[in-house]
Amino acid sequence: MKRWFCILAVLLAAALLIGCGSQTADPTRPTEEPRPETDPETVPEAVTGSDLPEPVQTEARLYLSGWEEPLADYGCLFASSAENGSYYREDLSPDGLLAVYQWGFPQTPGDSRSPEEQALEAAISLASGEAQEPTLRLDEAYSARLSYPVYLADYITGRNEDTTRWQVYVTMSDSCCYLFGLSAPVDWEEVLDETALAVFPQLTLSDWSAGDVADWSMGAPAPDGDRTEEVAALAGYWYPDGDEGAAIFLWFDDAGNWAWYARTVGDPEASLSDGGTVVPSAGEPNAFYAENYEQTNATWFTVVPSYQNAVGGDCIIWGDGGFTFLRVE
Repeated sequence: MKRWFCILAVLLAAALLIGCGSQTADPTRPTEEPRPETDPETVPEAVTGSDLPEPVQTEARLYLSGWEEPLADYGCLFASSAENGSYYREDLSPDGLLAVYQWGFPQTPGDSRSPEEQALEAAISLASGEAQEPTLRLDEAYSARLSYPVYLADYITGRNEDTTRWQVYVTMSDSCCYLFGLSAPVDWEEVLDETALAVFPQLTLSDWSAGDVADWSMGAPAPDGDRTEEVAALAGYWYPDGDEGAAIFLWFDDAGNWAWYARTVGDPEASLSDGGTVVPSAGEPNAFYAENYEQTNATWFTVVPSYQNAVGGDCIIWGDGGFTFLRVE
């Protein structure tokens, strides 16, 4: 009898263990359906690059607004916008000494650089000259206003009497970068500081419709009268200080097209770096805009007549960097 009691005790313990091992369904969790076996013949082929859909812009088209009232008396020199959300605009103060630059563009996916590196490079790219003494800092107050990090960049371009100081406001959303830059001769840096303090705290991100940014496709201002002959007179090759062996040079044709070439010094082969069309600057003789084909940027340049012994007696002063080009035939 004792032996049968032992056997019954063992069987009862086993039954309890089996009962404890079963799980009660959790009503808060979805029931997992059994996975069907995969039929090799129904597995789709790998998707190729040509099968991928076109990228879709998920972020609304935004721009930095809030500058309109403080800079109401400034004049627009150039404005452009594109469907992908990029825009570019230049304004100038009434005295012609303080310039304003606005630029927005989609960021490159998968950029491995830090946000600070991206912000500083974007800020410096507003200037055509080499940046000196660049600094960058994160502004917590401006960042809190926009809910995105805001960086302030400060640097200098040019030398001697051509020295220019820059202050640039940079912010980056999830997919785009937005810049608002100010530049002025170094002798006017107090005015530059005052303008930055008046404008930067007002900046905020707004939809394009708030500022009619979609209409910023006018490019450079329309010229006064017919100046086709003035544009045609630019035709030819122009080299820095007339040096045909220089690493860069300009080319114009008589129809108003321009091109910027670059090469390794000493190498006769050159590659096209940029190009577009020439637009005379409104109300300014001997002044032009070299607008690129995408109408996202334009470089202002002037022609100085009777310059030293240049061919045709002319010299081109190109951009804020003050590059000097002489025509060579």
